[in-house]
This record gives sequence, C-alpha cells and structure tokens, in this order.
Amino acid sequence: MAKRKDECIFCKSRSCYTRIVRLEEPAYDEVACDYHVLELEKHSDEVLGTKNGIMRTHLSGTSRQKRGESFKRI
Repeated sequence: MAKRKDECIFCKSRSCYTRIVRLEEPAYDEVACDYHVLELEKHSDEVLGTKNGIMRTHLSGTSRQKRGESFKRI
C-alpha cells in the first residue's frame, strides 16, 4: 500500500515537519516525523550515496511537509 503524501516514511504519523528533496536524477522526496528525522537522513544517504557530490535540500519548520509539493529554493 502506498504512503500518503504527508505520512512518515517509517511509521503512520502524519505530523511530519522534516522533508529531504532532490528533484534532479537521482530523485528523492521523503518526509519524516520528529521521531524519525535521523533515520530519514540515513535513508537519503543510502539511496543517494555519500561523498559523491549529490546535493539534496533539507526542509524543516513548523508547517507539515508533504511529498511532491513545490518549494522555493533560496
């Protein structure tokens, strides 16, 4: 069963305030609740690799995050 856009990748929580995104290939877009932030960072490293120059954007704040939503890069 597919996860909802606002559901934590690791549990069923829908109070996700952290998102890691990479729009270019290899693409990555996942959200996590406050309890699984470190696991989200480890998962993105496993999927995208480390020390290879592949950049990703970390979004966190007081509003709930959702996969697939646009965001403005600063």
